[in-house]
Amino acid sequence: MPKWNGKFKLITCILYRGGADRILKLLKEKGIETGNMHHARGAAIGDPVGRKGIPNQFEKEMLSVLVSEKTADEIFSLIFEAADFDRPYSGFMFMESVRAATPFQLPEVKG
Repeated sequence: MPKWNGKFKLITCILYRGGADRILKLLKEKGIETGNMHHARGAAIGDPVGRKGIPNQFEKEMLSVLVSEKTADEIFSLIFEAADFDRPYSGFMFMESVRAATPFQLPEVKG
């Protein structure tokens, strides 16, 4: 497959369980279908400590979205507001430049 033309940014979010699906639907409504979500476990600073003094590990959702450099700040703000990242302990997100990208789309299944 040929590489996409242009410059891109990768927006990565770490959310508590149940947050990524809602954001993926919102992005799809905006015409963005380059999102990927998977599950992870981990502890953050401030998470409750278990009996052995080790922080409890909670299920998290990792959301990655590839967007054009031109729309990156707008999409970043959209996700930030939709995920309520301005509230404490809601997760975090960051954005980074991408050197190259290859398109990948799942075919539509009719049935």
